[in-house]
Amino acid sequence: MFDVADEPWLHGDTGLLGPVPAPAGLAASVHAAWVAFATTGDPGWARYDPRWPVACMLGAGQGAGTGAEAQR
Repeated sequence: MFDVADEPWLHGDTGLLGPVPAPAGLAASVHAAWVAFATTGDPGWARYDPRWPVACMLGAGQGAGTGAEAQR
């Protein structure tokens, strides 16, 4: 299910992943997060708190930060 990042329909001007190739390891990162969440309830990042929203970026620049940082 998560290993479809290279599918052509996900790319292009209207594609979910944009016109560039998917970052290396994106599918593996998403898969690992879902497996961790399903088995332990913890995907590997902090629980959402509206007072301190954090975005988790998966793929080449993997990490976490505030919404403003994630949009850079």
